[in-house]
Amino acid sequence: MTNLRALMCATLGFAALAAACGGESSKATPAPVTTNTAAPSLQTPLPPGEATPTPTPEYTGSLRIGVWVRVEGSGDCLNFRLYPGVENSHTGPPINFCQPDGFVGYVSAGPVFSDGHWWWGIAGQGWAVEDFLVLHDLENLDKKVVPQLAGLGKIALWDIDSGIWVMNSDGSDRRELVDIERISTPDENISVSDLRWAPDGQGLSFSVSSWTRGGGVQDVVRVIDLEGRQQLEIQQATAASWSPDGDSLAFVAEMSHGPMEVEGVPSVMNLATAETRAIGDQGWFSEGPRWSPNGSVLAWADTSAIHLAASDGSWHRLVLEAGAEGYGWAVNWSPMGNMLSFFEKRGGDVIGFIVYDVLAGRVLTAIQPYPSGQDPRRCQKHASNETFQTDWMPDGKALIFHGECGYTGENGVWIVDIATGERRLIPTENASYVDVASDGRHLVFQAWANSIWVADLDGSPPVLLAEGSMPVWQPQPR
Repeated sequence: MTNLRALMCATLGFAALAAACGGESSKATPAPVTTNTAAPSLQTPLPPGEATPTPTPEYTGSLRIGVWVRVEGSGDCLNFRLYPGVENSHTGPPINFCQPDGFVGYVSAGPVFSDGHWWWGIAGQGWAVEDFLVLHDLENLDKKVVPQLAGLGKIALWDIDSGIWVMNSDGSDRRELVDIERISTPDENISVSDLRWAPDGQGLSFSVSSWTRGGGVQDVVRVIDLEGRQQLEIQQATAASWSPDGDSLAFVAEMSHGPMEVEGVPSVMNLATAETRAIGDQGWFSEGPRWSPNGSVLAWADTSAIHLAASDGSWHRLVLEAGAEGYGWAVNWSPMGNMLSFFEKRGGDVIGFIVYDVLAGRVLTAIQPYPSGQDPRRCQKHASNETFQTDWMPDGKALIFHGECGYTGENGVWIVDIATGERRLIPTENASYVDVASDGRHLVFQAWANSIWVADLDGSPPVLLAEGSMPVWQPQPR
């Protein structure tokens, strides 16, 4: 493989190839100068200053989406990047990982032709140049079963191409609950969000946004059972969450739809009577109300403040007002209900993930997303509320969040001890939708390019389980 590497570096230009490999070039060998006598062009010349476009060549290689590949012949290691490209400048594609020869990954996107090379998207890693990837296995991920994950309940997920699915925690018994074609029409675009289990684990709620050209956006909340049968539909509503006893749903009763937020009123519906009441004032929301663990209080963020309100509507107060002081979003309760986590920004500065003592009315700590202090907005051009969402370890001692914009070795799922600040990283690329199993020892998350991963918190590497997004773990009896 050393001879192959040397041959390719000489042929393609070592400076460019070294950017795709882990090695560095101190001095590139200049290419020989040749003189070609070309026949006069009969094409109409381009206007001054415009370069002739280079057509993308046809891919003739042997790799494809849905196979496993192995890193081979890279030298030290092969760089996996945020997007295809070999430029090693600060404006070039950021490096997520550098994986050694023998590393095996699943191809989930590509091929893309960039900088004279073909690139493939590897699930949980990023984009890698094909020059150092070889076919490893043809395993069908749709039928993958991981026996050591059996007995931990079910995982529900959304597949953008088909619908809502549910499977056992080990990947077995995969069943489609909602067919995307049954909740949309051919001329309609839809998106699904806020997929959540009912507290008893026997149903799911989710939001559907649909739009047609010139027809505006329509949002509904739906509830289904584990056979996929619809139990409830709430029109002009979004971002629903279940009360801990399963008797009520909190959501945003929609009035109008903006580019990133929904204008509406935070509301609660009693599922037995369908009675709905407002628990706050009209505002603009990127997320819905969240229930405290005992069901007595709800918390939410809108563009004006972070709010707390009694579930019966008897009182309401502000935690953090927007303005010069800053603003926060992505609110979540600790398991004991004595703390809130949210993401805060003040002026042009990112403060980080805030842990707020609800009873004392004060901030306990602010956690920087990355050890290097990197601004998480650096490469999140299309950031959403989920980008900054947090989860908690079941004992309430550690906060879980995810990152995609740190420096090399900083991306993945972070677990941070609130008292000591000690950090643990589950490395992956562009992680999101993290959910902890009821046993408190496993978590599921979505990584880049539509892949579902499960990690054991004992420190072993995460396991690629399925294709899909937005995974949520079924609650289990305690």
